[in-house]
Amino acid sequence: GRGGELNMVKCVRCGGELKDAILEHYERWPKDVGLVVFEGVPAKECVECGEAYFDAAVSKKMEEIIAGAAEPTGRISVPVYSIK
Repeated sequence: GRGGELNMVKCVRCGGELKDAILEHYERWPKDVGLVVFEGVPAKECVECGEAYFDAAVSKKMEEIIAGAAEPTGRISVPVYSIK
């Protein structure tokens, strides 16, 4: 899922129960930045659809990182294919 700020006990997308989770990888595609991958993200995750919700502190930290407040802890390379 896209992710949203945590302030509920049920998923707004499907009504499923939320459980505590640590997301191994969470992707964001901020405008003018491109793909950003976060690791070890504390969240509430819907047991039905997988939508992720974050508390205000986690959301703020991700926004600060996207704005350039931290150096990346690593880099990944991904294959790119053209189908023509």
